[in-house]
Amino acid sequence: MDIPLASTSRIEKKPELVEALKKVLPASSIIEDKAETLAYECDALTAYRCP
Repeated sequence: MDIPLASTSRIEKKPELVEALKKVLPASSIIEDKAETLAYECDALTAYRCP
């Protein structure tokens, strides 16, 4: 199974996306601080498990 590489263009657009979300969502709905996102780093890793 080939694991797709992270899209740097998406990563670079994060600040812009966060600002857009802040306009339509309550502040309590947005997690942008690095320390607050650590718990979510491995959420999708099960999709990449090799047989």
